[in-house]
This record gives sequence, C-alpha cells and structure tokens, in this order.
Amino acid sequence: MLALPAWAQEIDPNRLRAATRVLAHDSLEGRGTASRGETRAARYLDARLRELGLGPLDGDDGDYRLAVPLIAFAVDREAARLTIRTGDRTRMLRPPDFYHPGGAEPSFRDFAGPLVYGGPTPAALELLDGVDLDGRVVLLGPPWNAVGDVEAELVARGAAGALEAVPSAFYDRLRVVRGPTRFALREPVDDPVNQSPLPRAVIGPAGLAALGLEGAAESGRMPATADFAGTRIEVRQAASATDTVAWNVAALLPGTDPARSDEIVVYVAHYDHVGFGEPMAGDSIWNGFVDNAAGTAMLLEIARALTDDPPPRPVLFLFTTAEEQGLLGATWFVHDAPVPLARIRAVVNLDGGSAPPGDDRWRLSGPAASGLRRRAAEALRRRGADVAESEPEPTSDHWAFHAAGVPAFFFLPAELVPGARPHAPDDEWSADFPFAGMAVYARRALELGRALAGPDDDHGGS
Repeated sequence: MLALPAWAQEIDPNRLRAATRVLAHDSLEGRGTASRGETRAARYLDARLRELGLGPLDGDDGDYRLAVPLIAFAVDREAARLTIRTGDRTRMLRPPDFYHPGGAEPSFRDFAGPLVYGGPTPAALELLDGVDLDGRVVLLGPPWNAVGDVEAELVARGAAGALEAVPSAFYDRLRVVRGPTRFALREPVDDPVNQSPLPRAVIGPAGLAALGLEGAAESGRMPATADFAGTRIEVRQAASATDTVAWNVAALLPGTDPARSDEIVVYVAHYDHVGFGEPMAGDSIWNGFVDNAAGTAMLLEIARALTDDPPPRPVLFLFTTAEEQGLLGATWFVHDAPVPLARIRAVVNLDGGSAPPGDDRWRLSGPAASGLRRRAAEALRRRGADVAESEPEPTSDHWAFHAAGVPAFFFLPAELVPGARPHAPDDEWSADFPFAGMAVYARRALELGRALAGPDDDHGGS
C-alpha cells in the first residue's frame, strides 16, 4: 500500500478499505432505494455512528434513521408504449427504447398531443416563444443545464408533456441507473429539477431514429430547428404505485463553542446505489463502490476524526437515500428539515469516488456570493492543494440545499482513479484499489469542514 503524505495521517486508509468492502459487498445487493440491501446498509451506518458516540436527530424508533416517505412506481414493460403517429404512419416504442426519468407523482400519468420541437434545452424557451403549447408535447434535447426552468415553463403554459432526447453514448447507462422502479416523494415539494409534475418520457437512439433525427442520436447535438407538423405523440406509462419508505441516516456532533451552537456545518454523502441492474458477465448486482460506498466510508472516517477533535461549530453527518432516483433523500431532508435550514452554515457533499494517488487537484463547486467558497478554497490552497472553483450544478445532493438558499458545496477530485467506472455494473470493491488516494480525498474534505466549522479567524485547521 502506498504511504500517505504526513499531512494526511489523520485519515486511515485501512478503515476506508474495510468500510467500502462492507458497503459494496454483494450481500447489500447494490443498495437500491428502499430495498433490503439498502436497509442493511442503514443498519451498518447506525452501528458505526453509535460506536462513535454521536447523537441522533430524533429519528424514528430512537435511532439515527430519518424516514423518507416515497411512492414506488413499477413499470409494466409489456403494457408501456410510446406511439408516434404521422399521417397514416404509426411507429411504436416499448421499454427499453423509452423510460420515465423520475419526477413528482403527477408526472407518471399518461399523456398525448401534437409534437412541438423545443430543441437544445438552454435555447428551448427562446425557440418556443409565442408558440401555443396548450395540450402539446415538446421535444427537448441536451444539454440539460436549464431543464428545471424549461419544464416549469411548459407546465405553466399547459403542455401535455415532454420527450427528452438522450444521445446513444449515455442512453443505456442513464436508463439502467433509474432502474425498473421509479420513485417519487409522497408529498409534493418545490423542486422543479427533480420533482417536476410534467409528464415525460426519455427517448434514445430508437426514438430519435423514429423521429428522423438519427444524426442527433450519434452526435449528441440537436438541430437548431425541426418541423413536426402532423406528428402526434401518445405515451402510456403503465406504472403502478405503491407507498414505501426509505431512510436517511443522520448524527450530530456538538461544537465546542456555545456561542456558535446555531451554526451547523453539514457533511452529506448518499449511500444508495442502483441495486440489481442489467447483468455483466453473469453478475446483476451493481455494487456501487466508487458511487458512493467511497463517499459514505469517507464520511464515516471524517466523523471519527472530528469526534476525536471537535470544531467550535456543530457538525451534522447526513447519509442520504435515493440520490440515484433524483436527490430524493436530500430533497426530503430540506423539505422536512429536522433542524432549521437557517441554522445550517454550509453543506459539503462527497460523491466523487477517489483521487489518484499523488494527485492533489480538486473541484469545489458552490455559490461564490456567500464568501464561504473562497474561504474554504483558500484554506486548502494554503496546504498545497490545487483547487478549481465553480458555481453549483444539479448533479448531486448539494443541489437540494443550494436550491433552498443554503450555501452548499460539492467537493470532488479533478480526476477519478484510472479505470474507476461509476454507474457501471463492474464498479466493485477490489483489494488492489489505491485507497491511499481515497484517504487523501477524505483528508482534504476534513480540512474543508474544519475551515467551515472553525473559528472565524481560523485558517483551516492544522
């Protein structure tokens, strides 16, 4: 095993090795949302937090778990269909050639209407300006950095639904990550990105070819304009709904300064993954080692280090469910907050796998306006880290907090360990993995938290 640099000794790579082996083991069955395997993972986290002596947050049954009420939508693949009618010509798609991307409960209804072209998502509202969308289906394409705003506008203008086109390079991976069952929060929340009420269907190469856009499937670039006059879309979702529950897991470390007790720093890492997916070499368990057993194990190790040497401000350790289903655990935590959001000073999200050994380059995304991003980045730079800053995007659990006005940061390596494949069936634990790089990642994340939870004149800890 590679030796850690002296400044990283506070984090033990052997504990990271042991925790990730448990979390990514076949016995946890890929930790799918609300599954038996995810429940086992939650119990493991509960036991580890008890060992550290951390306090729970009034969880159900007096433990560290916080219930996340969900609706599970199971798709009948034989009954679901997407029909494209143009004049006398009819083309029909069935799963896996289309799928529901997830959303709020109303988004799972059937929809139909004349097709209107919205083009690349960032330009859609301009292209659709003045177009009557009432009762129509809008075709949207990547990139998706403005999808929440666009879908909210489509709802406001009475659109019947949307088709979202994904190029062939990503279609199968995104489809499998969502799985055969989709989940929605049981109560409506204000989240236009991941809990949109707009009925939708995602189409890939087969759907684009049926619409005469084969080139878009391969290139990933939608044309600036397209004419679908006379084309009608009919989508039958065929999804049956069942109430279920999944669990966030949370523990609180009190700070040492009573004057700062209302300024909580939150660490978050999602512990769910895909569960059972399409098999590879006969293995259908998508173990989720890099994504996100790694982040979960790092957060446990950071909790241990901070428990040994608490900062002035309190620190909340939050392990979320259903991130892979649309940030549902983090969104519910924000919606039904067990601590007032006004008390949360900052959030640090770990969902980046592992850094290559010897690579000390990092990405820190978060709102510059709060001033905390610059403070945190400078604290790491003073310790020799190379940190690139950027504004947040809706890519992981930090976004749920950011959307609610809480300063939230996504901290991850500039590059993953070569060969690491998140969202892949071979994302498995290996004894040969360079855990020293993961330990450096955890140590830098620990320093980031100390800079945010430390005294106002602190320079990021020792």
